[in-house]
Order: sequence, then C-alpha cells, then structure tokens
Amino acid sequence: MRSMRITRAMHGLFACCPAMPRQPWRSLPPGRWLWIMALASSCQPSGFEVFTSLSARVPTVVLVDWTPLQEDVDEAWVELGSTRSYDRVFSMDLSSGTPYEAVLVGLKPDSQYHYRVVARSDGSTMESDDMLVTTGSVDVALPTLVTETYDPDLLSDGFLVTSIFSGPPAAVILDSDMDYVWWYIPDGEFFPVVRARLSQDGQHVYLWTDNASNGPYQQLKRINMAGTRKVALSLPGGHHDFVELPDGTVGYIQYESMDTQQGELVGDVVVEVINGDDKEEIYSVWDDVSPDYESAALTGEGWSHGNYISYGEGEDKYYVSFMGFEAIFKIDRPTGSLDWIMGGALSDFTDAQGGTAFWERQHGFQVLDDAILIMDNGSFDRGWSQVLRYGFDESTAEVDLEWSYRPEPSLYSYCLGSAIQLPNGNVLATFAVSGQMDEISPDGQLVRRINLPITNAFGYTSWVEQLGRQD
Repeated sequence: MRSMRITRAMHGLFACCPAMPRQPWRSLPPGRWLWIMALASSCQPSGFEVFTSLSARVPTVVLVDWTPLQEDVDEAWVELGSTRSYDRVFSMDLSSGTPYEAVLVGLKPDSQYHYRVVARSDGSTMESDDMLVTTGSVDVALPTLVTETYDPDLLSDGFLVTSIFSGPPAAVILDSDMDYVWWYIPDGEFFPVVRARLSQDGQHVYLWTDNASNGPYQQLKRINMAGTRKVALSLPGGHHDFVELPDGTVGYIQYESMDTQQGELVGDVVVEVINGDDKEEIYSVWDDVSPDYESAALTGEGWSHGNYISYGEGEDKYYVSFMGFEAIFKIDRPTGSLDWIMGGALSDFTDAQGGTAFWERQHGFQVLDDAILIMDNGSFDRGWSQVLRYGFDESTAEVDLEWSYRPEPSLYSYCLGSAIQLPNGNVLATFAVSGQMDEISPDGQLVRRINLPITNAFGYTSWVEQLGRQD
C-alpha cells in the first residue's frame, strides 16, 4: 500500500490551449465534460488529473499517476527539480494503460521538489501547472554515514549502489552527496546483503547474499523501486556475486563439489538463469584446473572460492575472481572456453620480472580498456589492503603495475571490497568490512572519505549516472 502521506494534485489545465487535440472530447461522459468546460472557459483546454503519493516503503520515492482526458497521447514525462528549472526528467510508462505512472527516484529525504507533467500528442506539447511534493525521512534503522570531503570540485556526479552488509543488512542507493535516496531492509529474515545491483531497465534493485557456508537456500531477490513488490528466485548453491546481462539473463557463481584423492573439494561453476527459470552451466573450473592444485583458500573457504563476477558486453565475456587461485579468469560466454588466467601460479600473464604474484586474496575488480582495477585484500599475515591498477597487453601477456592506493592509516578488509572507476576518472575504493570508502583522483589525491559506524560493513559497489525510467 502507498503511504497515507499523500500530496494530491488535480491540476486540470494544460498551459498551451491552442495545442490541444479536440477530437477525444466527444467520448467524454457528460459530467466530466461539463466540469472541464467550467474550468476551460472559452479556451477549452484539455484537462487532466495528477495524483501524487510517497512510497510507503521508501518515502523518498514519489509516485505520480496521471489520467489524461484524451486517448491519443504519444509520450509523457515528469520534469522535476528543486526549483522550477526542472533539471531532471522521468518518463511515464504508457504501456499498461491509464493511469499512467512515473516513479521519481534519487530524491533527497525531507526535501521539497517542484514537478510537472508534460505530454506530447500529434506533435503538440502540453504541460501541467507546477506542483510541489515533499519527501519523507530516512529509515532510522540505517546507520549514519560520516563523510569528509577534501576537494568538492573533484567529486563525481551520479549514484552509488551498494549494501550495508552488517548492522542492519540493507540494500541502499546514495547520491553524489552520500545521502540515502533509496533503501530496502529485508523483513523478518536473516539476509545479509553482500551485493545490490540496479537492474538493466532501471526499474528494480537485485539483492544477493554471500552464502559463504554453501547453504542450500540461496535466493536472488528483485525489488521494484517503490519497494512494494518483491520476487524471490531460488538459486541453490549460488554465492558471493552475480551480474545481469543486457537482455535480462543473470550470470552467477555456484558451488560445485568434487570427490578427489584429497577428499571433497568445493569448486565453482558459472551458471546463467534465463527468463527467471531455465538454467544453463556456462563454465566450470574443473575443466581447466587440476584438483591437485594447491589452493590459497583457507580451511572452510572452499577450493577455488569464486567471489566476484563481471560481464564484458562488447566482448560477450565473463570475468571471474577466484580467490583460491589468486587469479582472474576471462571466459568466452558463447563457447564456455577459457581465454586466459591473470595472477597466481596458473597465470598466463607475467610482469617485467617474470612474476605472477600480482595480488593476494583479491575480491572486487573492474576491467577497463587494457587495464584492471582490483581490491588486493592481502593475507592475514600482511594485515592491510590496497587498490591496484595493472595495465595489460593480451597480445604479449604482459602486465605492468600503473597505480596503487593504500589508505592512511592502513585498513584491512579480509573479505569483500571493490575498486571501481567513476565517470570522471576517480577511483572509489571500498574497504568493505572496515566500513570505509575512499574516493581518489587519478593522481592519487584523496577526494572524499565515507565511514560507517564501528561494526558496520559495506558490500560490493557499483555506480550509475542516473536513476529512474529515462526511455
């Protein structure tokens, strides 16, 4: 149900009277026709009704329903801004009939916004009066972020999609000021959210837990932006990470055990789920790595210990981090064959000294053009984590350390953690279980630091430049 905090607007006049199509008026019921005529006077503008409410689950999400009085609307959208400048646009979904709906997301809590509905019909553009809506407050269960900004001119614009992995588990979206603009706290269940991802269509957020203990009851949850509809897909054996492809297919890491001379080893396969139902195995580490390989994983961590997956759209490739091998695998999706291994004793790549030990117990990474950013978590003995950027050349199988960042004072994130490049070239380093994110400029300058309270931890992170339906 939607919140009872409702701002109701029945703004009945388009501003541009000459642009109004007149044919649809003939089909209106007499009562409605007379009501509009009383408002329209001699201009006879085409009226419409707008109803606005806040999501009951996420009161920073504004739901705008519009019922036009003409049927031949070609497209419609909502313009929104802190002033009448209306610097953001959200498309209305015309596919499911009236009332047409727009979901306004990415809004700050406890803030007032101006908005209006704009429509186009037969080449004519019409717009409603200006309206106001005030968003609700952040859920008190969410931890307070402490943000220190050292150079505001170097900050990136956009939205951070991440999770609070502990205390309380939640999927969250933060704006470029690091204010909560969206959140979802699972109800009545223990579901530590290790990964939250915005769906490809921008209309949902996916939630996933690590399932580090190889439990049988893994689920992929999909929540609509209003927080009111949840779909849970059972994916037994899935763990740590998943990625959604442009066509809606979901690729994820799944445990697969094998009985060997050393006993049972817990390896990994990459599996796809198509149309929310059909599953297909794409790749298995058992095809390329001998069970005799001495894993870097500790007792209880499995053998290959896959912990992060990404997808290269232009290549149709998967990239997977296997911490047990201290390596990144590049996998050809159509054939399921292995292109190369980077890092560890199995590495196809070497550095200038011929070495292959590029990182220790790595987790999140991002493959760029001829480079890879990676969270080098480090061993327990080393006791500190860092972000590395390696340039690499596939033709020569050579890597070169181009850049590194280690916070001051040092931090140790023994698990999780990620490194992503933001649109302006900054790097966002997430030292997950230490509850700290650092945004660093390309020249290594600390631009901003974000901290959670003690005992709280971040999950994996991603960055999007806009939220909401924009088509």
